[in-house]
Order: sequence, then C-alpha cells, then structure tokens
Amino acid sequence: MNTKHILVNEQISLDDYFHSIPENEKLVLNTLNPDDPDDMLMIDKTRIKHIEGDSISLVDSCFLGCTTGNYNRGIICEECRTEVKDRITDYNPYLWMKMLLPDVGWLSASFASTLMKTIYYKERNIIKWFSNPRYNPPIKTNNRDNVHKLYAEYTAIDGFERSYSFLINNLEEIIKITIQHFSYKADKKAKLSVLLSRLIMDRDAVFSQYMPIINNKFAINEQTNKGIWLQQETLSVYSMTTAFMNAINSNTQKQSKAVGEIVVINANLRDILSKDTLGTKYGIIRKNLIGTRASFSAYLVISPITEEHRYDDIHMPWSASVVILRPMILNKLIKRGIKFREALNLIRASVKNYSSVIREIFDELLSEAEDNRLTFQILRNPTQGSYGTHLVGCPKIKDNPNDTTMGVSQLLVQLPNGDYDGDALIVKLHTDKYMKELASNYHPSNDIFGDKPGKIFGKVNLTKTVAINIATGIREERKLLGI
Repeated sequence: MNTKHILVNEQISLDDYFHSIPENEKLVLNTLNPDDPDDMLMIDKTRIKHIEGDSISLVDSCFLGCTTGNYNRGIICEECRTEVKDRITDYNPYLWMKMLLPDVGWLSASFASTLMKTIYYKERNIIKWFSNPRYNPPIKTNNRDNVHKLYAEYTAIDGFERSYSFLINNLEEIIKITIQHFSYKADKKAKLSVLLSRLIMDRDAVFSQYMPIINNKFAINEQTNKGIWLQQETLSVYSMTTAFMNAINSNTQKQSKAVGEIVVINANLRDILSKDTLGTKYGIIRKNLIGTRASFSAYLVISPITEEHRYDDIHMPWSASVVILRPMILNKLIKRGIKFREALNLIRASVKNYSSVIREIFDELLSEAEDNRLTFQILRNPTQGSYGTHLVGCPKIKDNPNDTTMGVSQLLVQLPNGDYDGDALIVKLHTDKYMKELASNYHPSNDIFGDKPGKIFGKVNLTKTVAINIATGIREERKLLGI
C-alpha cells in the first residue's frame, strides 16, 4: 500500500498532485450541478463505498464497479469513465473540491489541525470563529478572560472582518499575535513557531486550490442484517460533500461559512484516519510492525495458575511449546536415532495431539535448563516502557493439547493491564544465557521499588506488607554484599 497517497497532503503540494492525476481518474465537484439528480447520484456512488454482505470482489474493476473482470483490464468504463484495473490496493482520492472563494486556498489538514488544537481548542475553534460570524460559543472554562483578550487582539488587525478570506490573508500576523500571547507556554509557542515557519517557507504545501476527499475505501456504508453500519469517516465525508454542494450557488458569506466548516471537518478526519489507519489495534503499525512474529515466540491467551507456584512462573501450553521448541525437539529426536523425515512428521502430528515421546523430551529440556525452568519474556502490546515486560520462568509444560492458554501468575497481570477474560500476551523464549543476562532488569522483583527512597511500587500484585518485607530483605542482602 502506498501510504504517500493516503497522507499526500503532508508530503507534496495538493495542486501538483491533482494535476498529475489522469482526467479519467478524478472528478471535481464544482463541475456537477447540485440540482441535477443524476449528478447527485454520481456523488453518492463515488464518495461512499457501499457494501452488501460479507464478500469482497478481488477482480479488476472501474472505480464504481460498473465494469468488472480481469479480461477488461485497461479499458475505460463507458459509465463512469474510469480505467478498469486492480482497485484493491488503490487508495488514491477520486473526488476533489475546487476552492469557491477568490484569491484564497484550502488550508491543509495537518496545518489546520495543529492551528485549531493549539489555540484554546476547548473554548473556541479559531477557524470556525473567523469563517462564521454567528459562531460564538459560550466559554465555560477558567480561560475565559485569556480567550477574550486574545480574540480582542485579532479584531484590532487592520480591515478586520470575520471571514475565511480574512483569516487566510492575515494568517501570518494572526499566528505572530498568538505566539506573543502564549510566550509563557513553551509547548504552544513551539508548535505555533513551526506553523509560522511552514507558512513562510512552504506555502504551496499549506494552501491549495484543490482539496481531495478521501478514497471511498475509508468511508463505508455497510448493509447488514441488523441495518446500516456507518464509519465515523463516512459521516465526515457526507458532511463535507453536502456542505460543499449546498454552497456552490450561495453568496460569499455562506460560502465562507461552508469552506471553514469543510476545513475543520477535513482536519478532524485526518486525525481519525491517522488513528484508525496507522494506530489502534487494527492499524498498520500494530498489524504489521508490532504484530510481526519473531522466532521462538507466540501470542497466547492467559489463564490463572491454580496450583502452588512462584510469582514469576508461567505454564506453557502443549501446542505452542511444540512449535516454539521445534529445533530442540528435532535435535533430540535425531539423537535418538529417528530419521529426519520421521522426526518432522512426529512433530507436526504432535502439535494438536499428545505424544509420550514429545512429553519425555519436554521433561528433558526442563531438567537441563537452569533451575529446571525455561526462561521466557512476556509482553502485552502496545504497552511501552520497562514496566511493560517481565522476565519469567517456565517450570511446567501442560499435557492437554486442547488447553491453548498460557498459565500466568495472578501476581503478574496488573502491570500489563491483563485479566483472564481473553487477554493475550506475547511470549518469547530466551535461547541462551546471554539473552537472559541482558533481560535480567526485567525480572518482576525489580518492580517492587519506586522512583523515590522508601516508595513501594504497585506494579506487582503483592500486598503492601509482603512488598515491604521483600524490599527490606533485599536491602539487607545488598548491605551484606556491599552493594
């Protein structure tokens, strides 16, 4: 997937990008008539992805799906005039809006988002305030006096009027005034200084005559047996296109209001897409980077250990152990005189079935390990920091292949914010002593002490009395050792 096309407004001039797209792969809303039912039907088809059922076609198609089939690849659809090609990985925008107001441009989504959220965002949206004279929300926070003082300075600018055009034409001065207002807040001042530099150095990336509407793959209208399901992105696209079409034949004041509203929606939509597409559990980073499988690792649902155990114990499930320990098992089977091919077949068959031979090898591996415990590291993504992982030992591998859960002590689940309702942890085998030594700082015993002398962490689920006793014992031992 080409992420440049998803976040294109961050990297290149939108106008240059617009002109680089073939004419049959884009549609400018200004060329459509809001009073023509056929034109409005075309907008509805192109702005939203309508899905019925749970199947998705993988064959080539035009943008609207009027003409499909790999045998039609390369031809131009007679209905929507777009090329028949692979649309599964096509995330380029198709719908565009040309600026309605003269001598000004659309404000880029990234610039608008930072501008809005830096200047008293909870009290008043600066873009909406300039664009819509009727927008005067009551200020209910303690910043009321500061907000009124700052906006009074805006009104003192020569030729002041509340319009989108005035905001854009005086944006540099408005930011300078705001920087002086926030001179006592270093974080806000720094963000505004970056905006000012972008405005001066790279105006082509900040302003554009053409604004894209996200590809309809990100705006889905799904018909289900329980009704219609809409994404938040879908509602944003509806609002943007509707506001734009209603403003095409309106007066300048209404167009100014609509343009400001669209810029705000587009900025918020960018933030939603950044979270949904890049972040969150189903985003690109979690699925492709953090979610990448490393060697000798597994992702396992946790369950409580019900028998006597150490607080840093885990009990590994049968199936996952066969997979993770496969090289060690294969080595021991070959040493027993079993042929390579037969050994592989035995390992494959034992993933979901109990084998007395594999059980014997598990016991051998445990007895050969230091302290009769295989060393693992557990982690729950995307928990960050040194407290997000634990160095643990495995003294037991379960016998039941149908039990696919990893037994974890209740004393360890607080830190990764886990419980026993289906939460899963990543587990990674330490294959040598060097790895164990490198990870020694992640042992749960190091999570007892706080960041101040005498402070006890609640990172391990120990009662305060037990934690204090452990801490006292460790301190006394360190004194004896001269540490």
